[in-house]
Amino acid sequence: MLKSEFGEKRPQLETRPNLTRTTRPETFKQFYWDKKELLEFCNSHSIPSKGGKIEIADRIEHFLRTGKIKSAQEVHRAGPWDSEKGIGSVDPVVNYKNDAATQAYFKSKIGECFHINGYLRAFAKQQNDGSLTYGDLVEGWKKAESSKSSSAGVAEIAPQFELNRFQRAYSSDPSEKRDKLKDAWRLVRSVAGEATYEHYKELVSQGITLKDILISSNNCNRVPVYH
Repeated sequence: MLKSEFGEKRPQLETRPNLTRTTRPETFKQFYWDKKELLEFCNSHSIPSKGGKIEIADRIEHFLRTGKIKSAQEVHRAGPWDSEKGIGSVDPVVNYKNDAATQAYFKSKIGECFHINGYLRAFAKQQNDGSLTYGDLVEGWKKAESSKSSSAGVAEIAPQFELNRFQRAYSSDPSEKRDKLKDAWRLVRSVAGEATYEHYKELVSQGITLKDILISSNNCNRVPVYH
């Protein structure tokens, strides 16, 4: 049990270990890992490092669980790109590509404010069965852009960007001190659980501090530096 400076007992914390071949998959899933760490692990164990952080983490978990390497999924297409045939609003989405011709079509329907977003990137990464048309994608783009912003007009941050989400939540709380942001992030990423501002507040409510983590880590695992 950890003890505060006043002597009261608190739950023993499981601090963040180094990521190695012997890391248990359950432990891997409990902690925050930045993309640089994941890529280094992939390179050391010949695991494909293509794709986003969530996809890479999924391959690492599979490797730790089974000892087998999971290949990166490739999208196989049959026939030419849709853009090579010319795109119209009623044309089915089959072999989608975010090339200049495709973007020109969207700009003609949406205007100069058009940009490639996560909604459209998904169609380039998956097999499309033609059930949607390019007109549907125009409407889907508009809905995605509309839902990206809250009522205050703040763009959403994707789940894989944990640090960015934490920084926004921390900074939006007027009771927090800006110069303590790094310590707050280091605390929440160093223990088991989600690397969220909500989890950080739970730790604080239990009286757990970064000093506790440093003491605990000196007895078992090294706390990684802030990234």
